[in-house]
Amino acid sequence: MVVRKTVQIGDPRLKAKNVEIKDFSGKKLEALIQDLTDTMHDADLIGIAACQG
Repeated sequence: MVVRKTVQIGDPRLKAKNVEIKDFSGKKLEALIQDLTDTMHDADLIGIAACQG
């Protein structure tokens, strides 16, 4: 289980330009999804949103 740091509303990283994901297959993306799910459950969150930049 990997728990990642989260950022909250107001953090400038939420408005930063992001990298477009073109390939939605593969182990790296599967691992990221699992990490985010673990983080959400560990922090008792309802959901996780992507950056809006």
